[in-house]
Amino acid sequence: MKKIISLVSAICMIVTGAAIGGSAAEFVDSNTNTFYYGNKEVSISDENISQEKMQFIADYIIGESITNVHENSVSPCGIACIFGHKIETTTATETEHNAYSSSPKCLVKKYKIEYCTRSSCDYIKKELISSYRTAVCHG
Repeated sequence: MKKIISLVSAICMIVTGAAIGGSAAEFVDSNTNTFYYGNKEVSISDENISQEKMQFIADYIIGESITNVHENSVSPCGIACIFGHKIETTTATETEHNAYSSSPKCLVKKYKIEYCTRSSCDYIKKELISSYRTAVCHG
């Protein structure tokens, strides 16, 4: 009888633990990716973008050297884009910590990003939506 009670208790604890862990995971935004570049960081929040494409977007925003990137309507992209780009739009936030010597020290820029989702295409375009200084950052 003691074995049955302890077995039922163990099953109840496992189910309760899984339920608590599952509900806690709902509050974590796992689709936000932050990329760090010295005193700058880029955050992208989108559930439909691959990690590689997010890295490509973050590199582009910061200005890391990217070859064959064009903001024009013509972009060398191989046969996948022969009938045009497959454009998606997302937003990204660039935060530059300690950009100014006086408070508020941090500079935040929000961008609208258009990019081609085809794997062999590197078309990307950014448009500044807003820019502001803030003292509410960890930098």
